[in-house]
Amino acid sequence: MKVPRVESKLQIFAFKIQFQSQIRDVRKNLQTVSSACEELRSSEKLKVIMKNILLIGNTLNQGTPRGQAVGFRLDSLLKLIDTRATSGRMTLMHFLCKVCSELKSKN
Repeated sequence: MKVPRVESKLQIFAFKIQFQSQIRDVRKNLQTVSSACEELRSSEKLKVIMKNILLIGNTLNQGTPRGQAVGFRLDSLLKLIDTRATSGRMTLMHFLCKVCSELKSKN
């Protein structure tokens, strides 16, 4: 007995079997991402860090049009590890950690 289009029917059958499992995995991953986004949005500590980054950036850019920024692009965060003090040892990231640590010890 010959079954017409047996190969395509088997592929469709295999897809149907795997589809629900894939949907569950995608939903689980989306829930994880959604939870992470909510944690970031509601994090008071992250807000303090971002405010300090903006303050440091505005201080470094004082006297230029960029010195009065009300925000910054996320890709600017990469500059925190690339921008160094004149001694070449301390980066902006080190300085930011120092500032945050001092603020934490005051509270």
